[in-house]
Amino acid sequence: MNRKLSVLIGRMQPPHLGHIKLIEHMLKNSDNVLVLLGSSLRSRDTKNPFRWQDRALWAAAFLADRMDPGLLYRDWTRREEKFIQFSFGEKKTLTFTPLKDYPYANTRWQYQVQKIVEDHADRYNLDEIDLYGNYKDGSSWYLSLFPRWNRVECPFFKIDNRMLSASDIRDQILRNTANPEDFSDLIGSKAVAGMSRWRSSKEGQRLQEEAVWIDNFKKPYADLPYGIIFQTADNVITWRGLVLLGQRRGNPGRGLWALPGGYVNQYEWIAKGAFRELGEEARTRVYLHGRNGRRRLKFDESWMIGSKTYDYPGRSQRGRVITTRYHWQIPDHLDVIHEAADDLQRTQFFPIHDVLDKMDYELFEDHQQIIGDTVLRY
Repeated sequence: MNRKLSVLIGRMQPPHLGHIKLIEHMLKNSDNVLVLLGSSLRSRDTKNPFRWQDRALWAAAFLADRMDPGLLYRDWTRREEKFIQFSFGEKKTLTFTPLKDYPYANTRWQYQVQKIVEDHADRYNLDEIDLYGNYKDGSSWYLSLFPRWNRVECPFFKIDNRMLSASDIRDQILRNTANPEDFSDLIGSKAVAGMSRWRSSKEGQRLQEEAVWIDNFKKPYADLPYGIIFQTADNVITWRGLVLLGQRRGNPGRGLWALPGGYVNQYEWIAKGAFRELGEEARTRVYLHGRNGRRRLKFDESWMIGSKTYDYPGRSQRGRVITTRYHWQIPDHLDVIHEAADDLQRTQFFPIHDVLDKMDYELFEDHQQIIGDTVLRY
């Protein structure tokens, strides 16, 4: 008899009774269930406020509450940086692992999923892989990326004759129109306690303020028939293996590191807007040292080695925000001086490998992905 690995991909922000019933269904049909928690390893925002470790623990605790703890729930057996595993009964395992977003590199995301799933199957000598999912809307596009796996339709679990929505629960808690206790039957006691602590934390307070800011930002455009599209310009400035970032002063993303940039004015060329932001936000100045002392240079057009537009529809919680990135590569023999101004409280050059490998939780919106796409394509 073939041994199967059942796989589920989802954000679960937060996990609710519909998710739990689906995982219960998967555990009945397989001894090994792997849940890949999407939009992990990134800075928090109003769409993704909860860390993947919290989501995993809340889901497992809710499962244990619904099952016979003495018979089925033993305890989590491993808690490493990249996965948390739980044991149910004598043979069943439930593993949660984070998935990082790569909105501009689907093949990179596909590789990540394949590696996690097939390494897990090899570790437990599993013969078949079942991928659970339904083609319900545009968010289900990823199911077609794994044709070698068996695709299994997810059963729909309705509560009080309605489909549960993690977005509805999350938004009400974020905007203080409901308390976590109001959803105790839908998210479990562990999640209620965790969300209550999170709401009173510094980070929780920041995101609640950010949610109000975003609502007020969108309010003037709420009645437009086609919505509104914003255009921004961002600068990737690399120099001596470093990339320049600025720490945001206000909402959204207060305290997070971002590329120097901003909104393009109504009658302004996008390239001009990017160049303007170099001076307004980061006050970037370049100098050449010579025999007669230091001489300031103008930004040379030859230093701008490429531009690209990034228009992933969900890249910003402010609404539909499209950005065009300009890559400036400053020659190593020059000196660069920068100073925070406008919307930034600090500016700093960081090693590129630190930005891409160590600052997952510190970068604003999709700026880490934009930097990676920029510096790794040349």
